[in-house]
Amino acid sequence: MFENLRFAHINLLWWLLIVPLIWILTYIWAVLHKRRIKKLGNLEVIRSLMPEFALNKKVWRNIWVSLVIALLIIALAQPQIGSEKGTRKAKGSEIVIVLDISNSMLARKSPRDMSRLDYAKLAIYRLLSQMQNDQVALVIFAGDAALAIPMTNDYDALKLYVSDINPSYITRQGTAISDALSLAINAFTPNPNVNKAIILISDGENLAGKADNMIQLAKQKGIRIYTAGVGSPRGNPIYLSDGRPLEYHGQIVISRQDVHFLKNLAASTGGIYVDITKNPDAIKYIYQNILKHATGTISAYTRYDEIFDYFVGAAIFLMFLVLIMVERRNRWIKRLNLFEKNTQS
Repeated sequence: MFENLRFAHINLLWWLLIVPLIWILTYIWAVLHKRRIKKLGNLEVIRSLMPEFALNKKVWRNIWVSLVIALLIIALAQPQIGSEKGTRKAKGSEIVIVLDISNSMLARKSPRDMSRLDYAKLAIYRLLSQMQNDQVALVIFAGDAALAIPMTNDYDALKLYVSDINPSYITRQGTAISDALSLAINAFTPNPNVNKAIILISDGENLAGKADNMIQLAKQKGIRIYTAGVGSPRGNPIYLSDGRPLEYHGQIVISRQDVHFLKNLAASTGGIYVDITKNPDAIKYIYQNILKHATGTISAYTRYDEIFDYFVGAAIFLMFLVLIMVERRNRWIKRLNLFEKNTQS
């Protein structure tokens, strides 16, 4: 049963750490409260003098509240359970996204505008939202290159990684495009029957002439390289975290998109070029072109049913129990004298 369980938003489960924190704080409170009462005198005598107070009820109520919180967090994470398995024939590709995270990707029109890296992230989100049967990997590069995410179909995990990425992920600055393309080519599976594509997202600055060997290798292996350009050909300043533009010898550094290089790179391998600065949705044209070359494969699938409503129902039931549990014994119940004989005639 549990091997078929998954969560649509598994990152929300980190909030479950609140539950043991509540338990720890409750335990500390109970210990300190007992110590304060003991200072007043004998604990049993004090309890007899304060019959309406119930320490255990306070503790148990906090525990139940924590369970309510846990159930609601699990429900928000959207648990799903596999109810049906099968196979289907679907067209898919292996795609490696090569993302430039050099400092030039921080360029923007003004400190308040989105940076080139922001546009790149938005384009990746929209690209992943189109995918269904594709395997995808992520390579990042600046002065060095790294395989950040190997080939996977877990698009949510890739989105989560991309959302936090910044130039500090590669400490050495520069343009190691050759290393990045080499990692991308090696990230594909050995399967010769699957369509393979590389999507380079970059401003193309200082990349010309540095990837010729890898371009030839990609052509030999039948790998198409697509390019998504970002940034203005006229150039934009690179703004630092404090809002000041980057300067070199007293002059503001201007970074430009090398449209000529990016177009030639795509054309040399049978890919296409798009500009995602004005329209991040333009990357969908790249994916549509990749779909034309996608190969048909037999793949296994599992149909999942939502079960979050069970956790919501359990949380509501527990919350009802919490609401009827009070710290003090109900005086009005005692006044009913349900189990005492009526002495009045």
